[in-house]
Amino acid sequence: LEQLVPVLACEEVRAVYVNGQDFSEEKHKKILERIHTAGKQALLVMPHIFRSDVQKKYESMWSVLEAYDGYVIRTAEELVFLQEYVYGKQNAHILSDKNTVQVDSNISENRVETGIYNKKIVLNYNMYVMNEEAKEYYKERGITKFTAPVELNAKEWSALGLQDMEVVVYGILPLMVSAQCIRKNIAQCKLVGNQIEKSFTLTDRMGKEYQTRQSCVPCYNTIYNPECLSLLSELKDIVQMGAETIRLDFTFETKDEVQTVLKEAVGVLYNGADATKTGYTKGHYKRGVQ
Repeated sequence: LEQLVPVLACEEVRAVYVNGQDFSEEKHKKILERIHTAGKQALLVMPHIFRSDVQKKYESMWSVLEAYDGYVIRTAEELVFLQEYVYGKQNAHILSDKNTVQVDSNISENRVETGIYNKKIVLNYNMYVMNEEAKEYYKERGITKFTAPVELNAKEWSALGLQDMEVVVYGILPLMVSAQCIRKNIAQCKLVGNQIEKSFTLTDRMGKEYQTRQSCVPCYNTIYNPECLSLLSELKDIVQMGAETIRLDFTFETKDEVQTVLKEAVGVLYNGADATKTGYTKGHYKRGVQ
């Protein structure tokens, strides 16, 4: 929670995405209060894996979770879940039933006319939107904002258009999500009450280290890229492409590191400052997927 201090103090930050899969109801309440008191929006980041037992937990906590201003979804199951709990059962529609797809053709109009879609629903970058057809498919299902796919390069972003998208310009991105807990498989589950070491490091045969984080409620591990993504030096071009939102993803950073990145991002965006170009990767921005 120390990362919240510089984030909430930054006037240019409009919204905070909370990755609180293991949070208790009380912790959600405290974080929501802090974010809203600072005059910023709070969006809940949904899990990478949304099993039925996890859904039941979210259902039991919904009286608290519905206080979030929006949700960032990572799976199709979460979209169906939110259609029911955010939009109301009368407007929930089936994404897929064998070979049939059911769509309410008036869903966009209903959202505007009745105001029942009063939450921001953001499609995460792992829910691929590679073309206009894919974007339209999700718009019909209530998605209000997209995240630019990290696999596309700058030329492909420009062709797709970033007008209704947010772009991740900084972050240690997930390299892999394991549906089984590595720690549990090689030793034993360390979940004892609320006291647990959430992070550990994996080392490959070449000596490269991969930071790994446990998500104990949904029971999976996230293995992160050893290189941190930074497109801060490309912000001017990304803004010219029409990007609606610039997103910074913080994971293992300390409070001071978060403050440094925020200061640099604000300097580049608003003051024309130069960004640090060493020690980071630009991902697929220049080359794309080969």
